[in-house]
Amino acid sequence: MKKFLALLVVALGFTLMSKQIVHAETVQNAKSEAEFLHDIRLYQGISDSSFDPDLAATLDRQTGVVILLRLFGHESDALHLQKEKCDEILSKFSDKNDISAWAAPYVAYAVENNIIQGMNDNQFMPKQTMSSSMFSTLLLRQFGYGINNEKDYTNAVSLLIDKKILRTETLSKMNKSQFTKNDLVFISYDSLNATLSNKPTKLIDDLVNRKILSDIEARELVARKKLDEISKQIFQPGMTQLEKEYAAFKYLRNNVLYDRKLPLSFFLYGPIINGASACSGYSKATQLFLETAGIDSRIMIGRLNGVPHAWNLVKFGDKYYHVDSTNNVFNNDDTNMKKRGYSWEESDYPKSILNWYYPAGYDFFVKDDWYYYNDFYRDMNRWPMKWSLYRNKIDGMHEEKIVDLDPDGWLISNDGDWVYYATLGNFLNINRVRLDGTHKEAIPYGSREESLSDFRVYNDVIYYSVRTNSKFSIMSMKTDGSDKKTLFSLETSSNIKPVGTKYQDIGNVRFGQDWIYYEVWDMAQISSDTAESKINNYYKMRLDGSEKTLYHTVTREDLNSYRDADNKERQENKE
Repeated sequence: MKKFLALLVVALGFTLMSKQIVHAETVQNAKSEAEFLHDIRLYQGISDSSFDPDLAATLDRQTGVVILLRLFGHESDALHLQKEKCDEILSKFSDKNDISAWAAPYVAYAVENNIIQGMNDNQFMPKQTMSSSMFSTLLLRQFGYGINNEKDYTNAVSLLIDKKILRTETLSKMNKSQFTKNDLVFISYDSLNATLSNKPTKLIDDLVNRKILSDIEARELVARKKLDEISKQIFQPGMTQLEKEYAAFKYLRNNVLYDRKLPLSFFLYGPIINGASACSGYSKATQLFLETAGIDSRIMIGRLNGVPHAWNLVKFGDKYYHVDSTNNVFNNDDTNMKKRGYSWEESDYPKSILNWYYPAGYDFFVKDDWYYYNDFYRDMNRWPMKWSLYRNKIDGMHEEKIVDLDPDGWLISNDGDWVYYATLGNFLNINRVRLDGTHKEAIPYGSREESLSDFRVYNDVIYYSVRTNSKFSIMSMKTDGSDKKTLFSLETSSNIKPVGTKYQDIGNVRFGQDWIYYEVWDMAQISSDTAESKINNYYKMRLDGSEKTLYHTVTREDLNSYRDADNKERQENKE
């Protein structure tokens, strides 16, 4: 039988690697995929004490056996082989003593089940380097595709593309001169979403059905693929690193509601698929978005006002910046984070010492590597106080006041060359001014009875929410004030109601670039001056008002349990 028919089948995961393996010059751009595979126990790296993916190293045949069996869910069976049985199976190979002890049960299982055969002259050749053709050939066979001639073997990588096991865009990331672990991780990651030829199911689903992986682990893969798609939409060609950081931050702020009860809120699936997340989901999504953009970041674990909390530390140049997508904190330093109630084990993380930070808590945006933000504290002696628009570079050394935002500018939004601004309350207009401070214009949005709650501007359309004494509405109109539409409206009332009255109210509206998210509360008047929500209903709809969907509810009991848990954490932290 020809040599290519005796090749070792490969799969997912790594174990401790032989010191004989040669290292190649490979950029470690599969780090994110390797971390995911490690999280679901399919990739070990080269250390028992910490995760080191060793992505620049090449791959040998015995390691390929281990990888293969993990990928297709046979690791447990291999490890249950008795040593006597392993020795019996491997006795046919004259170089059996060259097979590392950690790899022996895997190799024996694969040989026993006709997954692989030896090489020439009754040798297994466990330390031989594995090529991309060898890897691809054996992977194809495990998916159920026959490789029966030299031509198929030579074109095996292309066949992975044809059989939809490997994506073309993934192939473009691979090392063209030498097959490395970096390439293996890319192919293995894509393989999880490929369909087996002998059954109508994806490999990842097959592993879940056989209880090799949990449903949560499978859903995390779905979320990562969706995050990749979102990254292509929000990271535009020509963006700077700062603009990419802000694009990721803005996406999560505008498209994800805070939640701790919805299934998978603590995982990536929560913010990316469900649109609802706890802090751990926000921080994981932020880290992966930034990693996709080539920005160095890490997740920080600490406390916020005494309650366990997670956020991110981002590195630009030689400086570190705190980012908390959960709480609208963007590029602050240690001092200002502490003022806001954050605490952490400082010896575990690099220090963040900055010359400047944008005024956290106010509106801001990033464009052309400038921060634009509103602030009124610079003119505290002016009465009535007025908001002004400023801009600054990330180094904090180039602050410029652009223009006073008359009549007021509590809220700001950017679209193209315009800054749109308004204030909460009954001020009739949303205003706009050019980025250079010229050409102020007022855009009427309603009557004196309508109080503006929030707004955002996308592609020359203003999306906004207003409240009257009897109604709350989510609206849209063009930036010239025309084509006004009501996307959603709810009859409500701000008047005090008799005790026991049940009614609905609405709030927490967020305008994403594809969806509008909002909460409808089932309320009850419990005293003459107090009402509380009994059920919080989470809805979303498209920007045109279509596809209104109720996707989550939280009861008063849930809210009370959150409060009790937070109070307990605060008390334990004090003690």
